[in-house]
Amino acid sequence: MQRITLEDIQTRLDYLNKQCHTDLSLDRAYGGCRIVSRNGSRDISPRGSKRDTYNYACAMITGVDLATIHLETKTGALISHVIEVFSDSDEEIREALADKEVS
Repeated sequence: MQRITLEDIQTRLDYLNKQCHTDLSLDRAYGGCRIVSRNGSRDISPRGSKRDTYNYACAMITGVDLATIHLETKTGALISHVIEVFSDSDEEIREALADKEVS
């Protein structure tokens, strides 16, 4: 098993902060650590070892990534449907919607 460092946890929190536009941080006390937000005013994870906190952060990343994939899939399907509805409509509308689908 690889040793988990505080840098490993912070890297995951930086990713979550970027993806979710949050202010998650690492709180350390009493020989353990936990994920908090709002400068420690809200607990996100229970206090545990570095490995526990690392695993919690990884689980959060998996959830965010799965939700992102789900939303992208739903959005793509919706845009495809709108393009079909407007297929007999103005060419500019179809091009604008097609550009959104690619983005």
